[in-house]
Amino acid sequence: EIEARGGWRYGHRLWLDTETALPLRMALMGEQGQPLEQMMFTQLPLGTVPSAADLKPSSSQDLQRIQARPPGKDSDPGWRVASPPPGFTLRSARRLGDSVQLLYSDGLAGVSIYVEPLLPNHQRGESVMHRGAVNARSIWGGGRRVVAIGKVPARTVDLFARNVQPMPDGKAGG
Repeated sequence: EIEARGGWRYGHRLWLDTETALPLRMALMGEQGQPLEQMMFTQLPLGTVPSAADLKPSSSQDLQRIQARPPGKDSDPGWRVASPPPGFTLRSARRLGDSVQLLYSDGLAGVSIYVEPLLPNHQRGESVMHRGAVNARSIWGGGRRVVAIGKVPARTVDLFARNVQPMPDGKAGG
């Protein structure tokens, strides 16, 4: 069992094969210890080697890069979350047109944050959404909308959404 400490992430319960440590069942555990999601094998033939055909990609199309970001400071979209929860670090930051996507992770849990421009006269507001283990928080006003979404407790996405800000050098914009 992997216990969540501090309330910023969910716990995990794992059932492992005693000989191989192969995970046979995994559960994402909620704040009150209830399973939010489960994955398990119902049939698992061991000792069978997959054929070359079994390992071929399911699509005949080649992978394509959708957005190439040149390395260096100019590719940084200029937004960060001030004081993310302990253990969460910025793993990816990219510009998507006029919007920005940030990805924070602790190596197991992840939160995506989207910052997009709105008309400056747009009224302020907030919304929350919850589906299974996924929580989302949206806050808008002041010329932008911030959405934080992840398989983490509601308080975690709330912290991320409320603490995203442009970098001090002022280069972030919209």
